[in-house]
Amino acid sequence: MNKEVIYLEPEDDITDILTKLQQAEQKLVALVPPKKATMFRSAVNMKLVARTAKECEKVAVVVTADPGIMKLAMAAKIPVAKTLQSRPVIPTEETLKASEASEQVIDEDLGDNSGENGKNSKNASKTTPGGQESASKSSEAKKADTLELDDEGLERDEKGTEDAKSDQKDDKKGKKNKKVPKMNRKVIVAGGVCIVAVIAVLVWALVFAPAVSIVVAISTSSNNFSHNVTFTTDPAAKDLENSVIYVEPKNYEHKYTANFAPTGKEDRGEKASGSVTATVEFIPKEITAGEFDRSIPKGATLTASNGKTYVTQTAAELVWDGTIGTDICKSSDGKKTPTMKDKCSITATIPVIASENGDKYNLDADSKWNTFNEATITNPNAISGGKTNEVTIVSQADIERVRNEQVATNSDAGKEQLFAQIKTEAEKEQKAEKDDKEKKHERSSSDADRMPLILESTFKAEPGTVESNPGVGQEVGTGVSPTASLTISYSVYVIPYDELYEIISLKSNLGADQIIYSIIEPRLERFYGLEEPASLKATTESGPTVTKEDILERAKGHKVGEIQSQLRSINGVSSVNVTPSYFWVRTVPTEDDRITIDLKVEDNE
Repeated sequence: MNKEVIYLEPEDDITDILTKLQQAEQKLVALVPPKKATMFRSAVNMKLVARTAKECEKVAVVVTADPGIMKLAMAAKIPVAKTLQSRPVIPTEETLKASEASEQVIDEDLGDNSGENGKNSKNASKTTPGGQESASKSSEAKKADTLELDDEGLERDEKGTEDAKSDQKDDKKGKKNKKVPKMNRKVIVAGGVCIVAVIAVLVWALVFAPAVSIVVAISTSSNNFSHNVTFTTDPAAKDLENSVIYVEPKNYEHKYTANFAPTGKEDRGEKASGSVTATVEFIPKEITAGEFDRSIPKGATLTASNGKTYVTQTAAELVWDGTIGTDICKSSDGKKTPTMKDKCSITATIPVIASENGDKYNLDADSKWNTFNEATITNPNAISGGKTNEVTIVSQADIERVRNEQVATNSDAGKEQLFAQIKTEAEKEQKAEKDDKEKKHERSSSDADRMPLILESTFKAEPGTVESNPGVGQEVGTGVSPTASLTISYSVYVIPYDELYEIISLKSNLGADQIIYSIIEPRLERFYGLEEPASLKATTESGPTVTKEDILERAKGHKVGEIQSQLRSINGVSSVNVTPSYFWVRTVPTEDDRITIDLKVEDNE
């Protein structure tokens, strides 16, 4: 059998040795450590070499004559050869003693004069009887030791070692039994503690510690997407097959409070009052009795010639029923009995009050008035009692001004706050979805933002009712600054990201093994409102359908190198990096919680 020789360097650690052993092409591997090597003076390292060789189905042989290394190799059951030409053997107590004795002799010889020893050795070779024969036997013995490192030789050696151990046991039986001194209790307890500790460490290292992190990078391709869509605000009415997509309303409300300067004025003095006389004149023969009616109702507004108005407090009935008497008619000469040809008149006195407060409504007696329903109005007596007391009040105009100012001042800030709220909500939903998919080992979208498409032109700021203190029509005291508060509701329509993903995935004509990993710069062109169609455009990053669940199932229980090869064979997978938790972990665990999977989408430059 061919062998592969690996010369180890002083700076190599156990990880390097195990890697070289795994990467060896031959089944038989000879490990040649340097002098004063430290990597093979650890029982744990030696056991890791034995375990790795077994997992790789290889035979590892340590080439050394160091008794310390041979002793550790014996414990790990690793074959040892003194030279590359020697037959490998698993060391025994006898071979260790022989090696130690040989090392001791060599050390003593090194202490002598090397020149004299060499000279004596040559002389002994020349003078010893049968020297030639002895040299020949030595050469033959050396030749007999020069064997190939193969499985058959190793099996023979192991068998011979077992026979030697058996003979050794038989020899010991013939010896006299010797009394074994009682061991100190402390030594026994300490030994037990050490054994338990070693077992605990092994259990932790082999059962609890193994874990693997798998990072799979996927390459994608960029594509331009363009498709005409229409909109609906009813989620039940969306129809992706017919390109009808759902737009969702988003709202944000904020209450604002501000001081304002009142501009309303009102006279809070007293109203002038008095009475007026209403007179109607007519010629009886020119009218029909019973049809003549010039009455003035209660609450009628009478206007003086100066423009001031007064309200009647009672009604005045100015009606002629056809009766002619001295109380309503008079003769032309004032002496004879009135006839149908004479002029008649009907008169009534009506109390009135000024329509507003103020001394400007006071009138002198016999002031001029406008007629009312063909009746002549006079005031024989003065109208008086009006007093002026003008105060500042909150007017309806003030309220309207405050509403318009708050909308104009805060619309930009409200719009910014609404858009920020939409982004925050989307990020929370994305994180919750990602955490859920991490638990299920499902595919997540790439690290690109999964933001909804905000239809900015649909933004509105709608103010609510303004509440003021003092209220509308109330007097504002001196030094008082009125306050007004109102709630403005901001709204805008958005296309949810999932809606974008569904319509773009459906209308992109992707292959069965392809999915969209990210949507870049989605936008609407020729958008004139929700009632009109528009063109939806975006750039998409698409790639192979690789899920975390697929990777998990492929990886469980497989060797690290094997899973790397399997995943790299998937079309569209650009790189695979499998990182064990510790250097001795060579197999992927079968438990889901010990496997971390990170699916990354590479930037498409």
